Amino acid sequence: GVLQLQHNFGHVEPDFKFEKSDAYSAIHILKESLIFLAVNLLGLHLRNCYESRMRSIFIRQGSKILSTRSMNKDRKKYEELIHTIMPKTIAQKVLSKEVKRKVFATNTGTFVQLEIVENVSILFADIVGFTKMSSGKTAHQLLVLLNDLFARFDAIAEFTVCEKIATLGDCYYCVAGCPINRSDHALRAINMGLLMIVAIQEFDEDHDEEVEMRVGVHTGKVLAG
Repeated sequence: GVLQLQHNFGHVEPDFKFEKSDAYSAIHILKESLIFLAVNLLGLHLRNCYESRMRSIFIRQGSKILSTRSMNKDRKKYEELIHTIMPKTIAQKVLSKEVKRKVFATNTGTFVQLEIVENVSILFADIVGFTKMSSGKTAHQLLVLLNDLFARFDAIAEFTVCEKIATLGDCYYCVAGCPINRSDHALRAINMGLLMIVAIQEFDEDHDEEVEMRVGVHTGKVLAG
């Protein structure tokens, strides 16, 4: 029966023939695919490294900008504080670092070398009737009144070219002839005191109060530092 089938169908050849050239082509395609895959992976890696570097630079620059803004803000607050507690001329020197305080230490402690300033007039003003004015008022109301009164004094000090030293409670201090030497320092301090009396009279009329000023002026030399 087998011989009969072979005789009827003859020699059957397979449809697919695997040749050596096909094997080389398949290997070449695989190599090209691997190279293509490796190049793409390398590109992805380089892109990730670039994006990571750019992100890091952006974060550093952002932090630097925020830090600069914070420093500028702190610097502005510092300058405002200096101008609040010091005369304008001294504040400008301090901010420009022209003033160098001479500090020296000894066995008994640390000392600051002070400067002697001749011919200076210091004005001390005290509100008479402050206790009566403050009675029956809240802290906010009293603060508003004192702020208005001392603002008037500040305007007079600027007009008479006197330097405000400080305010302590209901007391007001200013100086003439320092830090800028002036031959008419005593006259400026006296004019300051007279104008302060007028200002407090106007203050009484505006706020329906009954307060007066007790003003004293001392002339001589002072220690500054």
